Amino acid sequence: MELSKQKKIIILERNSTQKDYLRSIVSQSGDLAFCFQQETTCLDNLFQLDPALIVMGLFPQDRSIRFMNALRAIDCDLPVIMISEDQAVRRYLTANRLGNILIVDSAWNSLTLEASVQSVLSKRKKGNQGNRLPFIVGKNPDVVKMKKLLPELGRSKESILIQGEKGVGKELLARAIHFHSKNNGIFIKIDASALAIGNSSLQLIHNLKQTLGGRKQKKANTGQSKAGTLYIHEIGDMPSHLQAELLLIADETRIPLGSSELRRINTFRVIAGSSNDLEKEVTNQRFRKDLFYRLNTLQIAMPPLRCRKEDIPLLTDFFTYKFCKNFDKSYFELSAVIKDRFQNYHWPGNIHELEGAVKRAVMVKSEKEFLTGFLVGKLHGDFQHNHSWLESVYSVDDIVDVTDCLEDVESKPLKDICWEFMARVEKNIINKALKQTNWNRKKAAFMLNISYKSMLNKIKQYKLV
Repeated sequence: MELSKQKKIIILERNSTQKDYLRSIVSQSGDLAFCFQQETTCLDNLFQLDPALIVMGLFPQDRSIRFMNALRAIDCDLPVIMISEDQAVRRYLTANRLGNILIVDSAWNSLTLEASVQSVLSKRKKGNQGNRLPFIVGKNPDVVKMKKLLPELGRSKESILIQGEKGVGKELLARAIHFHSKNNGIFIKIDASALAIGNSSLQLIHNLKQTLGGRKQKKANTGQSKAGTLYIHEIGDMPSHLQAELLLIADETRIPLGSSELRRINTFRVIAGSSNDLEKEVTNQRFRKDLFYRLNTLQIAMPPLRCRKEDIPLLTDFFTYKFCKNFDKSYFELSAVIKDRFQNYHWPGNIHELEGAVKRAVMVKSEKEFLTGFLVGKLHGDFQHNHSWLESVYSVDDIVDVTDCLEDVESKPLKDICWEFMARVEKNIINKALKQTNWNRKKAAFMLNISYKSMLNKIKQYKLV
């Protein structure tokens, strides 16, 4: 086969014998095989090789899911054949509608694999990749349930209210719903919190009405029925005088196609997001009751990140790969130490705060430097936010010997001193928690909002016996 006609196929397999077997199958069809054992090395060479397909061998569940997420994080739509018998991997694939990934049972043979490769490559020729579904990372039961509802929510023509704290991803969910809408058209976003009281806000609403009106007229003339979505971010912050204007817009979601026709087309529907409890806002007369009822036809409550602890590692890896690509860095994974810190932090800023922390971790070369900054910025607020039993600790002098730290200034760099200082703080806080619970390690771990395993590791690390 001519070199120019040979397809490049990446084989990702950690077992050498299995890797050679996969390579022989690919070579028999005249294609070029490039083999890797590590996911990060594969990702580093992905865009340079520009392969037609990736064949991924048997990997543990967490690594398989992480690789699927990594491909989405770096905007890669390459088809993947994944060899797996793990039902959790299949469920994750289905829930996230990753149509470019085909799972083959581990009991495969050379003929079935070769047939799968040729089938995937032929489909890729047809170019049926389509628009990409906005990717919601997570395996938390509430998140999985929300993903399963997306097609149904997309088909609905009713207004939707998305409630959740700031930073949980309300706009991403709105875009995912819009993606599933029939004949999904334009997606218009208005940030209500940015609307100042004045003529500029009224002008924005006026322009919006003109834009939507123009689209309605055009569709009425052409007979098109392309739907659109108007997403209003933080609608609870919208000035009261604009809420009445918005109510009029929300009521005009359908127009007639002709005077003698009863058919009507859907022009756009409203999705609103709010971090405020709008029912309380209505009770306190800060939000219009009629607008609330108009928007609250369907309501979705998005859980905060602290209630999705199992998703923190997935999100951490997803953002790590994303920023490695953005900053043109070799792909890597954050250390277990950093992930442990992330896992045990309460994330008041939710996913947006985690994304910012991962971005800093990728940019900062030194893990020690990052962790020092992360601890100094987060530790005190973290404990004070969650644990009333620490309210008696008003001074650093009460939990660590500051004098010893100050004596070290002349002999050590400031970064090392800060690192040791925070370690002493952590040791003393853990010691206090253990004493408070009469050395019940499970209760102490719960009090500090860390896992039982992390508590045991800390006790061993600081020799607290």
